[in-house]
Amino acid sequence: MSTPLRPTGPQPPRYTGPRPPGAARRPQRKSGGGGGGAVVCLLLLAGMGGGGYFYYQQQQQRRAREAQVTVEVKPQPKVAEPAVPHEEEVKKQEPPAPVVQPKVVVQPKPAPAPKAPEPAPAPPPPSASAADEAKLAALFATPLPLNGPGGGAAVQQRAKAALEAALSQDKMADWAGLLRRSLLAAVKSAGSSSVTPDGLVALNQNPAFALALDQAAFAATLPPEAFASLGKDGEQRSFYAWLLSSPQALESWLLTVPRPSKDLSSAELAKGLEQWAKLAQTDHDAIDKYSALALACGLVFRKPMTFKWNEENISITAPERYAYYKEHGAKGELAVHPEKLSARELLWVVSARVPQSELEWALHKMHLPQRTWGSTYDLVKYDMERAVKGTNRYDGYFLSEILKKGGICGDRTYFGVNTARAAGIPAAGISGDGARGGHAWMSWLSAKNEWKFSGRYAGYPLGNTNDPLTNKRLSEQEIIRKSERSATDEGLLRGLRGVWLAQAVEAEGAVDIAGLMFEGASVLGDRIPAVWQAKLAFWGAHRAETPVEQWRAFLDVLKRSMKEDPDMLAEARTAEEKYIFPRQDAALAMADLKKDARRADQKEGKTNVDPAAQVAKVIKQEAEELQKTNATDAIRLLYDKAYREHGKNAAVFRKLTTDCWSFVKSDNAVATKACHDMEQAFRRYVNTGGDYFAITSQMSALKIISKCYRDIGQDKKADTLEKDVAKTNEKAKKAAL
Repeated sequence: MSTPLRPTGPQPPRYTGPRPPGAARRPQRKSGGGGGGAVVCLLLLAGMGGGGYFYYQQQQQRRAREAQVTVEVKPQPKVAEPAVPHEEEVKKQEPPAPVVQPKVVVQPKPAPAPKAPEPAPAPPPPSASAADEAKLAALFATPLPLNGPGGGAAVQQRAKAALEAALSQDKMADWAGLLRRSLLAAVKSAGSSSVTPDGLVALNQNPAFALALDQAAFAATLPPEAFASLGKDGEQRSFYAWLLSSPQALESWLLTVPRPSKDLSSAELAKGLEQWAKLAQTDHDAIDKYSALALACGLVFRKPMTFKWNEENISITAPERYAYYKEHGAKGELAVHPEKLSARELLWVVSARVPQSELEWALHKMHLPQRTWGSTYDLVKYDMERAVKGTNRYDGYFLSEILKKGGICGDRTYFGVNTARAAGIPAAGISGDGARGGHAWMSWLSAKNEWKFSGRYAGYPLGNTNDPLTNKRLSEQEIIRKSERSATDEGLLRGLRGVWLAQAVEAEGAVDIAGLMFEGASVLGDRIPAVWQAKLAFWGAHRAETPVEQWRAFLDVLKRSMKEDPDMLAEARTAEEKYIFPRQDAALAMADLKKDARRADQKEGKTNVDPAAQVAKVIKQEAEELQKTNATDAIRLLYDKAYREHGKNAAVFRKLTTDCWSFVKSDNAVATKACHDMEQAFRRYVNTGGDYFAITSQMSALKIISKCYRDIGQDKKADTLEKDVAKTNEKAKKAAL
């Protein structure tokens, strides 16, 4: 018999109270015989009633417990309960034994109801279900239609959703892949015209495309693991959401950070980004009107700047330097407000390696217009005794002491650069070697996109400055480039956008399309070194075995475009050595190098930079080609001619003699002739006299020649030359004092 279904909800209790009035009463038997059967029946009915009542109470308690449970419990499969016999069926059963205990129907023991969990204050978000993962995968699977008209609202909305999901669901790598695929799809959709200069410009006029390109280029500046973790820090997530949605902020980063190198890796750049994010956590202005200042401070102070100053250990952090310029900028006390400068210009402001006390002194002491700040170099009176004897008159190396007691070129440069930076003016200290020996001078931003020099001698070769990001030596050419018309934000972006796009599609394996894009980018950015450097890197990676004629055509265009940039010409010659010269006749290589030497020589007198140093580099390359055929004497003759044509500058002469000796010293006969060549050229072209600085510079060249004589065993000759050096220097010293 099947078990009858019970109502699922709580039921009203059955009536168990007194018998209702008027109910029929069972007839009572009189006492006497014949009552044994009745007794048995009564006992049977009592047992059945007791068992039924016990069963009823168990059911009521179970239902009461179920009604109190408020936590949703997953339904369990129903298990058939034992059938409960009805009263009519019980009556039909055989009579029990004379003494019967109340019969209890045993039910399965109900499982204890689960306890309601205590509410947690802030439970972590549940992990994405399989359905959520599928939605995320779909979000990053299909490329964004970036080349739609105007970058429609639907495209921008989907792009925004993809970025939000990437940051919140740890999908930054998937997002970067989506960007690259979308850019490549847009290029293919636009057709062959997309890789031309005009086509590249047209693509970037679409806001959705331009933003995706900025985002993909930003991702490429960071190590994959650093980029993938951008959204993991919940406190900084809002900063990265702002940065990755702001074209202006992304372009500020992209135009400021250099190419990763051994001196500044992409991991170091990631630390700078993290510092910027930390500044933004404590000050909203770091992503608003002071965002460029915060970026510059983050990059320069990605770790505390430490240095020795007046026997004191100094440590400067990003928040400290940021606060100085923000506070004084807000008060209007700076010569140039940080809001008016780009982040790449502010690198040359915040990187002053002096404590804040020195900045405060300069700010309140020096009051000059930005355009004439170079006059601070001459405010420091020249101290000849310090130059000749190396005396130190300072009680401490303070800006106030330098101004009060004077100094030499290095002190003047230090004073001019650091007072400029204290006033918010970008400035750089430069040093180099020339006809008058070692020298130092300064450069500063005198107006928008215009850098000037103070203290520089005409005719000196390119000097070197300190890179504000690495504190390593950096060519003065980097400062000269800042005044180029192409060095504005608009000019740089015009060429670099093509480079970023080429690198994005290259990463997706579309190497041929990338190559065409580099051609278009080098037309749009023909005066931008970074464009040519990127193109050189691409050719080296994918076209190393390209026919020599194509390499030569490429490098000839580079040389013509960058003919005023000695450093880029040197990079072009390095590429020739690696990809052309080993695969062509040595005579052709020599012809190419001689052509370069003539080009450099023609610039003499047309620029403030002496080109002889660049000629010396070309001549060394010629010597390396001759060395491949063991033409040692030909190398000697090459340099003998160079002394006559380019050796009038003592610094260049020293470079030529040093290089020549490295090639010929192993052949004693040739080395002896080379020593005679050097000495004769010195007497005829270099030893021309002059002031203390010119004479001592000339004598340093003669000292190199004496060392060469000593190397070949002619000690007597070497001693004679060294005595000449000492005697001449002493005479010049007395005249100077």
